[in-house]
Amino acid sequence: MVYELVFFYWDDNPDNDDYVIVAVYSSYELAERGLEKFAEQPRFKGKKDAFYICDYKINEESGTWSEGFFSPSPTYFGIDLLGEYRMRKYEGEKIGICIKGESKDFFVLVMHDYQDFERCTVLRNTELNKMYCFDKKKQSIILETNSSDEFYQFLKNQYDVNEIKWSLIDDEK
Repeated sequence: MVYELVFFYWDDNPDNDDYVIVAVYSSYELAERGLEKFAEQPRFKGKKDAFYICDYKINEESGTWSEGFFSPSPTYFGIDLLGEYRMRKYEGEKIGICIKGESKDFFVLVMHDYQDFERCTVLRNTELNKMYCFDKKKQSIILETNSSDEFYQFLKNQYDVNEIKWSLIDDEK
C-alpha cells in the first residue's frame, strides 16, 4: 500500500483554486505526519481541510487510473466529523460520508444541511424535505423520513438528541 497526500482547494474565485500531489508515503501514519507538516507551509496555511490521504495498492489497477492517466476526484471539500468520519462534498450538492483516510463512501446523496453528534450525523435535503440519520456504529443511514415529528422523536429515543442546529453544508468551505 502507498498513501498519497493530495491538496485539492476550490474557492469562489477560480483563480485561487489549487491542486497538487504533495507526497507519497509508505504508511498512513507517515502521511498524517506529512499532512500536519505541510498544512503549516505558506501555500497551504489555513486550508487544512483541503488535504486528502488516498491509499493505493501497489501493483493493482486503480479506478482513478483505469484509462492510463489520473483524473482528479470531483470532491470540492471535506469536513471532519466526530470520531473517525469525514463528510465530503462532491460536484453539485452530493454528500458522502467515509472513514478518514479511506476513499469509499458509505453513501452519496444530495444534502444541504447537517449536524454532527458523537454517535450519529443528521443530514437534510431541503428540496425534498427529507431528513436522514447516519449511524456511525452501523455505518449506514438508518432513518430517512419527511416527518419532522418522527425524525426528532427517533433521535431523542435512539441518541438522546433533544435539539438540532442545522448547519448549511456550503458554509463549511
